[in-house]
Amino acid sequence: MKEKLKVGIIAVLEAGKKIVAIYETDFQVKMKAENDPVTLADMEAHYAVKSAISQNFQSDILLSEEDIPTWEERSTYNNVWILDPLDGTRDFVDKNPEFAVSLGYVENGVPKFGILFNPISNELFFGGESIPFYYDKLVFDQDPNSYVESLFKESAVENIQTRIEKSSPSLKIYVSKKEYKEGLFQFLETDTNIEFLGIGSIAYKLGLLARNDCDLVISLMPKNEWDICAGIAILSGKKMTYLDLENLEPHTFNNENTKSFGFIGGNTATVDSFLFKYKNELQSNLKDWL
Repeated sequence: MKEKLKVGIIAVLEAGKKIVAIYETDFQVKMKAENDPVTLADMEAHYAVKSAISQNFQSDILLSEEDIPTWEERSTYNNVWILDPLDGTRDFVDKNPEFAVSLGYVENGVPKFGILFNPISNELFFGGESIPFYYDKLVFDQDPNSYVESLFKESAVENIQTRIEKSSPSLKIYVSKKEYKEGLFQFLETDTNIEFLGIGSIAYKLGLLARNDCDLVISLMPKNEWDICAGIAILSGKKMTYLDLENLEPHTFNNENTKSFGFIGGNTATVDSFLFKYKNELQSNLKDWL
């Protein structure tokens, strides 16, 4: 597992370098479907990770947003890497630096570890089963191979930035900018104990949740496996709760249908308390993609 984690981190950091190089240019935007943009950065990051995995782990398969193997093919593999090469493409296009490379590793449907990297803020998050949560802010243009070698020589001890104690007792919830602007959480705005903040990528939000920046991450829109796999692996390693809102079950991975409806994540007691109060409203306000 250690070798897979090392290769995964290097691949994600290399993908991040590709994204930064394109972010600073006048790049073109294409549409895969309505409201689903893709850029050269998505593809360059995808190929950087795909190359690393195919060269090092021939018995594994990659499920990427930009290259989805058929279910017939995927179902024959136990070891699956799940990648969103640029989670938050809309934010990337809008020059909102709240996006991330998101890479999770799954065995028999269970996430073993996840790696998230915001290449603009240089924030790296990783963790998982038997892997302590780790957060670091890299030096600009740091060499990925040298960084990872030094990281593992130091045994990658836990390095968590904890949230400064708030003067306000309100519950801090991170949601997507799009969902907040569209008023999807209006039914909660009468609760004066809730503080909402719109943040871009779901993957990046889950990294911030693991770092204790907020109390909950909630989405009322569908998610695909590549959006949440790495983040869920990290939350799972921290013994935090993550549930699909439609059925209130933990998410499993490498399913025939990669889509799920809604998401809530946070410390177990906080999630349980919030669902006790708002489960019906959350489920009745779930949305599908337009």
